[in-house]
Amino acid sequence: MTGVRKNFALLLVLMALGATASTATTAEPKKVARVGLLWLDSGHRSRIEEFRKGLRDLGYVEGSNIILEYRDAGGKNDRLPDLAAELVRLKVDVILSDGGAAIEALKNTTSKIPIIMPVMSDPVAGRFVANPVHPEGNITGFTNFAPELSGKRLDLLKETVPSITRVAVLWSSSPVQEPAMKELEVSARSLKVQLQPISTQRGSKDLDTALEAVAEARPHALVTLPDPMFLGQRTRIVEYN
Repeated sequence: MTGVRKNFALLLVLMALGATASTATTAEPKKVARVGLLWLDSGHRSRIEEFRKGLRDLGYVEGSNIILEYRDAGGKNDRLPDLAAELVRLKVDVILSDGGAAIEALKNTTSKIPIIMPVMSDPVAGRFVANPVHPEGNITGFTNFAPELSGKRLDLLKETVPSITRVAVLWSSSPVQEPAMKELEVSARSLKVQLQPISTQRGSKDLDTALEAVAEARPHALVTLPDPMFLGQRTRIVEYN
């Protein structure tokens, strides 16, 4: 989580907590804020620690005036709905999450608790919000949506290594990534490069199988489409290759 995104996520979380606190009466004891965090896997631990540090810098002390309920699905998409339901049962005030599968699980579980995305490639394609400028539901956050960059990355790769003709593409097969894949396909046709798409649609538990498929395909290069899971598992991906 970059400094800008971390600060933005902190701001949104604090705004949500402030809105919750404003509904309490002055006669009630001061409420301890409860924040849920839902991730697909533990590859984002460093980002969570950055978030914790940001909270401490602002005077929020875990166990004193704030409680963080962290859950990760161990790389298994099918665990996300149960974990989302668990956070709702805990009556958290706001939920911070990342990745299309986790956000979808939360969206299907609650329409009332604020859900904040530190970063999302295309929340409209993912059907998380109808209008990114003025989201009307309980989901908001930060987007770095720029699908055309996927094609530009392939252009740069070809310019750097002109001899490549086969490129493997790791992607999650989600609607969120489809615009980026289309841009990649357009660029590949113009560059006369054959793409070899390899899906990890079930999450990081598919990653080893996907990387084995990459090795079997024997591409000249490997690219990944923007995805929090790939970011969290970047060391694993690089070391495998």
